[in-house]
Amino acid sequence: MRFHVSVITTRNALAGLAEDGVVTRIKGKGTFVAGVSPLWDFSLDG
Repeated sequence: MRFHVSVITTRNALAGLAEDGVVTRIKGKGTFVAGVSPLWDFSLDG
């Protein structure tokens, strides 16, 4: 599947996600989704 998006657009999008803490970039390894932190707590503990 191809989305026909330029390399620069992809790099800028990933840089923005890394700045927001959504992804983690490791030089020589790749870009990975950062740990997920829930926005809401639906626990029934109280």
